Amino acid sequence: MDGCALTTQWFCGRLHKFLVETRPVIAAFEGAEIDQAPVPGVRSVGDLLLHLVRSIAHYANGIAADHWAPLPYSLAEYRTVGAIIDLYDRVGEAARKSLSNLPDLEWSRIVSPNGTASTKAELLFELIEHGVHHRGQLYSYARLLGVAPPPLPYAV
Repeated sequence: MDGCALTTQWFCGRLHKFLVETRPVIAAFEGAEIDQAPVPGVRSVGDLLLHLVRSIAHYANGIAADHWAPLPYSLAEYRTVGAIIDLYDRVGEAARKSLSNLPDLEWSRIVSPNGTASTKAELLFELIEHGVHHRGQLYSYARLLGVAPPPLPYAV
């Protein structure tokens, strides 16, 4: 399996790609009303953005330090998309930094944060899948609210 080793560098590269590709989608909402929602009964733009940021921090803290606790970011503290982007950048950098310190073999370690056994590698993929799900929601929100979403830089 030469060339297929799943190393810390490889995992952190996947996280970095996700973070870089998601940031312009968040930035597309600058100037938008943070309390608006595209339809009744769904999260507001601000709530969805903060949920995305909280989930990145939650997973990264759990994977890196076995600290699985929800974070208290709220719209009372982050009232603009610009403030949320600043938080996103700080959380993303902290996540990359903490995960980059994991030894390569740590990714195969099994943990059970919610009673379900998963490797740390599986949890990083879950972090990214969860984030991609919400990035897709943001594209839908943007179109419904008249915000022009950016194109995604697909390789194919």
